[in-house]
Amino acid sequence: MSKILPLPILALGRRRVASVFLVFGLLFTVVAGRLVQIQLWEHERYRGLAIGAHAQRVPIPARRGRILDRNEDALAINLPVQRLAADCTRLGTAKVRPPFASSAVGDGPVTLGPDQARAAREIAEQVAGIIADALQLDAGERRQTAEALTAGILADAPRTGPRAGRRGKPYLVLKRQVEARQADLLRAKLDEMGVRGVIFEPDVSRTYPNDELLSHVIGYTDQEGVGKQGIERTMERHLRGESGYRQTERDRFGHELAEYRALEQPARDGDDVILTVDIRLQAIVEAELEEAYQRLRPAMATAVMLNPFTGEIMAMASRPTFDPNDPGDSETAAQQNRAILHMVEPGSTFKIVTVAGALNEGKVRPDDVLFCENGRWEYEGKLLRDSHPSGNLSVRDILVQSSNIGAAKLGIQLGRAQLSQYIRAFGFGDLTGIELPAEARGQFAPWESWNKLSISRLPMGHEINVTALQMAAAMGVIANGGEYVAPRIVRSVRESQTGREVLTTGRVVARRVVDAKIAASVRDALEGVVLGGTAKEAKVPGFRVAGKTGTAQKAQGGTYLPGRYVASFAGFMPAQDPRFVCIVLFDNAQVRAEEGFGGKLAAPVFARIAARAAEHLQMEPEPALLPPPAKPADLSAKARGTKPSPRPAKAAQPVKPRAPLASAVQSE
Repeated sequence: MSKILPLPILALGRRRVASVFLVFGLLFTVVAGRLVQIQLWEHERYRGLAIGAHAQRVPIPARRGRILDRNEDALAINLPVQRLAADCTRLGTAKVRPPFASSAVGDGPVTLGPDQARAAREIAEQVAGIIADALQLDAGERRQTAEALTAGILADAPRTGPRAGRRGKPYLVLKRQVEARQADLLRAKLDEMGVRGVIFEPDVSRTYPNDELLSHVIGYTDQEGVGKQGIERTMERHLRGESGYRQTERDRFGHELAEYRALEQPARDGDDVILTVDIRLQAIVEAELEEAYQRLRPAMATAVMLNPFTGEIMAMASRPTFDPNDPGDSETAAQQNRAILHMVEPGSTFKIVTVAGALNEGKVRPDDVLFCENGRWEYEGKLLRDSHPSGNLSVRDILVQSSNIGAAKLGIQLGRAQLSQYIRAFGFGDLTGIELPAEARGQFAPWESWNKLSISRLPMGHEINVTALQMAAAMGVIANGGEYVAPRIVRSVRESQTGREVLTTGRVVARRVVDAKIAASVRDALEGVVLGGTAKEAKVPGFRVAGKTGTAQKAQGGTYLPGRYVASFAGFMPAQDPRFVCIVLFDNAQVRAEEGFGGKLAAPVFARIAARAAEHLQMEPEPALLPPPAKPADLSAKARGTKPSPRPAKAAQPVKPRAPLASAVQSE
């Protein structure tokens, strides 16, 4: 028979049970409330902490756009390489664990102790040593790698204080552009040593397959892939593209677990930039310029070839030069594009401005005659000389014979205001607007501030500084019939992935400078310069050539330097229907004074460039202008392997000494 408990005791038991149920109910309510709080109000915070503990946001680099020539031959491309990085939260070796690694996310305070700091340094030094041995880094690079890894590990130490949590995990790029062979060797060594936390990611290496060819125009990129010179710099916003990213997880060795990729934003590759340059013409220009540079040893040399009707740059070269694949191996001066940066007094090539302006204003006609003072003329108390003394010369022959005195008299007739107006109209003293960085504007004073001599010196190319590109564009005005066409070197920009053109440049006629008939008259005179004037050595067999020589004494601090000259020739071919304008310029060539003229130094280089360019462009020569074939007797003698009979020698003639460049106001 069961014992019946008294009612008070039974009531007490029920109260205890109720209390227990009440306590558990309250606990459940608190836990449930906390879960609701975590799920609803603090969900994103804890989700971020969880992802941060196990996942990583990995950047996806965009492929930089290519640079191509007008025929789409590659000038700048990308080669696949590896990028070496480190996830310092997982960095460790088989011997040393990551000092701050944990399997759970907590809020409790943790203090950085000496053992952890020592472990961080030990890991960093071991990993840096393995990397340095595999990639053949020097002692300095090894030390920098170890210091960067140590700082990365210590930066990930948990902060102290309530609810501090963990800092964002540091991500370090240790080495860019690691070749595949080196990457495979290093990966095997890391696996062998049990290293975790070192990451290999796809990367690209900017490469210039033509080495030094067109280097000043193309430019180069730095270690971060940012354009620093040339087209690489000016077209950076088109070339760079937009990097993407992906959210991923890695195992304890730093290997990506592709099946756990959570989010991916693909990269947008950069656009391709197509230039107006023909790389084969560029090779011709650079080969001839290099030969002359080595032979003449000038301080600098430059050449520009352009289409006078479209303004397209066909070739542009400077010396000294550099290899964009290794820009650090060259001096800063060698990286300068002298065609757009280097300013010089142009000398007599500038006389086309004076003559064209005087003709266009009706001050003179091509056949009008001016007295050129037999080579010596005093103006405003200063003597002006001609290197080729003449008496009466027509306006045409002032160009043919390159008379300084004749040009000065034409400038005086034109007047200061109008001469200044034509100087501006031909493009001097202003930027051409070409798509290249740091272009020089050129220099000449406003006509209101000219001194008494300026009106006699500017017409012959003194008291003004210009670039080779400006002079080529000005010669283009005469070649194309009187219009100033803005030079350009970018033909189009195209999406690399779709082929859609996002930018197309076209012919830009800024203004009409002179009437077409006036341009034709000056063009005829410039053809005479080559046929019988100062540029006989610019002749090209089979073609009519027009152009102008220039020889200007160099100035420094307002004083002209004895024995230092700028020699140039600017011309076009064929004379009546030009396919190209080309200027060749040498600054301070190491030759004797009597050999320093533009007709002796620059004109022959132009002729060689033009002859080879004509062949490349498949230009048909005029049969009447070709040299006569060799005589049959000579041919038969060569076939027999014997020398042809020599002609009777002429009596020796006395050589008339040639006057050296005598003064600062003398130019060819």
